[in-house]
Amino acid sequence: MSEKLDGRSQEMVRAQLVRRATALLGPDGAPVEPGTIEAALIGAAARMFEEVTRRLDKVPEKQADNFYAAMGIGRDPALPARVPVALKLSDTAPGGLVAPARTKLMADTGTTPTIFEIESGIALVRGKVAALTAADLSADAIYLAPSGVVTPVLPAPAVVTRNVRSAAGSGATMVQVDPVLGLVKGMTICFTADGTPEYDITEVKNDVVSFTPALAGTIAKGDQLFVVDRFVPFAGSRNRQDHALYLSHPTMLDVAGALTITVAGVEPGQAMTWEWFGPGADGAPAGWQAFEARFDTDHWALEKPEGKPEKTIVDGRNALWIRGRLDGSSAGSSLATDITMAVSSGGLCSMEHDRRCAPASGTELPAVEYDAVAVTTPVVPNKPYYPFGREPRLYDAFYVGCAEAFGKAGAEVSLCLSLGARRSSGSSRRRGRFDLYVRPRHRSPALCGTVRLRHAELLGRARAARRRSARRTA
Repeated sequence: MSEKLDGRSQEMVRAQLVRRATALLGPDGAPVEPGTIEAALIGAAARMFEEVTRRLDKVPEKQADNFYAAMGIGRDPALPARVPVALKLSDTAPGGLVAPARTKLMADTGTTPTIFEIESGIALVRGKVAALTAADLSADAIYLAPSGVVTPVLPAPAVVTRNVRSAAGSGATMVQVDPVLGLVKGMTICFTADGTPEYDITEVKNDVVSFTPALAGTIAKGDQLFVVDRFVPFAGSRNRQDHALYLSHPTMLDVAGALTITVAGVEPGQAMTWEWFGPGADGAPAGWQAFEARFDTDHWALEKPEGKPEKTIVDGRNALWIRGRLDGSSAGSSLATDITMAVSSGGLCSMEHDRRCAPASGTELPAVEYDAVAVTTPVVPNKPYYPFGREPRLYDAFYVGCAEAFGKAGAEVSLCLSLGARRSSGSSRRRGRFDLYVRPRHRSPALCGTVRLRHAELLGRARAARRRSARRTA
């Protein structure tokens, strides 16, 4: 069938002819309503128009072309158009397929489909682009294409104008955006029309967009947020090169107190910055915090202040991490072998066991939280308590728990316990009976995987209980 010649109905054509007759038939250009004869002629013409066009629409395309050519009516000129096309093979399609040049593709453009032709041949394979990378070895630079370039979505989504709702300063990692519709984790964004600098979205929550790296400059309220949909390596895209060594351990790094982490096997060929992931000062959000680092002969000594390390994702693994990264571009390759890592605090690890409970005056003891249970009753460690209850019995037990120290396989743990004593109410001065209790500190120190509870031996309390029991038996 040929394309529709005219989609108007009889009534539509009649109404149009009446409007034209009213405007043209009056004297001196004044509008005059058509009379009875004029109306009859207009109605007959409208019926004939609909009948002719309806029949021509049913004529085969070749005969319709011949008819229009005989009438001196040519086709409308072609309208040039180019559209992007994505072809995807099914899982059962054979390999080695090629779509040759001038392959016709049909697009649904309304009542009449539109035919397109591809300009050149396309080799069809089952697969997709996993990554698009550019490297500049002389500049020590690596560029990664945005996700929208590697895995495009067709048809392309409509452009959304997004504005910043509140100003943000240099170093910020999140910003309020309106609207956040269409923004997802992994997208590359920018705050300037030229597409630089680039930032990667790490989280979208309500109207807050978190991104990395930290903001290089400042953005004002009302500035636009753009989604980067082009890849311009060597001239605009962000250099993703980052020379960093990441080290992780599930328990050794889980220490909230101040301590020294020793890393051996990594030579300081260039200036390096060592960092740990955890909360910042004054309640700042978790991020990479710098160690006070020094290199001693054959190992790095990393001084960590107080602060609970937190897990973060590196290369898809959510764990406790420390990292060492070069301060600038790489000057050459270096080799790290037999990397070892240890934790210690205040030099107490090198002391004899009996001296660890009574360090030299002025030595600041690192502290960690611990839990304790007296027989079956949990105790509050920051208050005096009876480790075996007021009246100990046979098989009574005192339990101490400290994940920070006891959770480290192979660690050497020392328990230093001290006793307090007070005379029982109503006790005989001649017998000299005393109740013995633990004199706790608010937190107990931990040394190189060693936990110190800062209380003394509990045997004295047990011996006193046995003596009272023997007197009662006698």
